[in-house]
Amino acid sequence: MDVERLMKDLTVDHLHQIQQNLQTEMEGKKEELREMVGRRYRDVLEASTEVRTVRELAEALAEAVAHARTTQSVVEPRPLSREQQVSVQRFIALHRLLAVIGEPDGDALSDAFALTLAEILHKQLATEPLSTAMHAVVSGLTGRVIRTRRQLLSDLEEEVGELSEPDWVANQLTALALLRGTDYEQLLDIYLTGRKAWLIEHFSEYFYRSNFITKLTTESGSLLNIVTEIKKTLVVIEQLFAQGELVRIIQAAACPSYRPALIDAIICDEAFSFGRMLIAEAEKVTRQLRDFKTSPILSQKINSKCTDWVNDVCGFAREPVMSICEFYEKADDIIEFLHAISGVLGSVS
Repeated sequence: MDVERLMKDLTVDHLHQIQQNLQTEMEGKKEELREMVGRRYRDVLEASTEVRTVRELAEALAEAVAHARTTQSVVEPRPLSREQQVSVQRFIALHRLLAVIGEPDGDALSDAFALTLAEILHKQLATEPLSTAMHAVVSGLTGRVIRTRRQLLSDLEEEVGELSEPDWVANQLTALALLRGTDYEQLLDIYLTGRKAWLIEHFSEYFYRSNFITKLTTESGSLLNIVTEIKKTLVVIEQLFAQGELVRIIQAAACPSYRPALIDAIICDEAFSFGRMLIAEAEKVTRQLRDFKTSPILSQKINSKCTDWVNDVCGFAREPVMSICEFYEKADDIIEFLHAISGVLGSVS
């Protein structure tokens, strides 16, 4: 600050005003400094208080540890009540059942039976007074049970289209009836839809390739195989739905004493643990099939559905048949091919 210049340029009043402003600013700075020092002092006091508290807690912990080392106490486990023992048995059985679903040794009905039984056990465990750890595990299994059901249903509906033996189809449809509770008409629709999808996927490689004629001459069974599969499908529907064989099979599976071999193996393996409990719970599974009360399908409806299905499949094969007619030069060859198809339809299955 140039004092001489200020004395020349400013009046006394101005200089007096500048002095007052500087004093005011100085007082403000002093006040801020005092507040900052006060805050730092309070922080130091609080820190020292916390240090004393931590030291006291550490001393108390050290005394407790020293006392625990010198004290020899044996805590006897409390015996489980009967209800707790049953809950533990259900918990173990639930894990065993979820593990066997989808194993190569099982079949569709065994997997569906095991899943339904596992769902019953899981619902019971979810409402029982369990330990905190066990309750957390049971809650965590909810997602696994849901995913297993979704995957099993998807696999059953996809695989049923690959089957053309009545016994295997009946097993697959009974499993779907247990899991979905669908009626016989819906089961028939599921089978027809699956068979159509399988036929289209299985034989499309023969019909929609650039070397179709070469494929036709080297493998003569393409269209004949379609006719054969159509016939097998109709035979299965005749036996299971028209003749009522599926109704009798589902009724047999609904018997209170029925259990798949897979479930019996688990019961026998744990006969002294939860075998009796599983036998009682398995009857609840068969009760669901007994509640599957629906009347068989009328013959007229079966015939109508089969006719529509055959028309759809034949519509898929129309283009290949036209290619065959263009391939053969003589009408006699086409007639011979048609006789072969008629022979397939007329043969005894």
